[in-house]
Amino acid sequence: MDQGVIAGFKRNYRKQFLRHLLLPDDSTVETVTNFYKKISLKDCCHMAAVSWESVKQITLRNAWNKFHVGRASSVDPTDNDADKEMEEIMGALRDTSVRNECDKPDVDK
Repeated sequence: MDQGVIAGFKRNYRKQFLRHLLLPDDSTVETVTNFYKKISLKDCCHMAAVSWESVKQITLRNAWNKFHVGRASSVDPTDNDADKEMEEIMGALRDTSVRNECDKPDVDK
């Protein structure tokens, strides 16, 4: 599988995970700890399914085209999308009370 597909899936999964984590208005260290205790395998599978469905068609097409010799692939805009999504994630973290415990290198992990 192409790295663009994997990177897109992982980025979408992180986004889904943070949405569930930051959904409560009172996001504190205690609610984050409780979230980790309460999340189930079913929740993770659901987030993975939503994340896979969110992988862009152009990313999949470009990965597929790399397998076919002689087919021209279109430009992959995933780098711009990755930067936009990273800014969205960082913006969401800035709006919470747990922002002091997490910075950009933590989000990249």
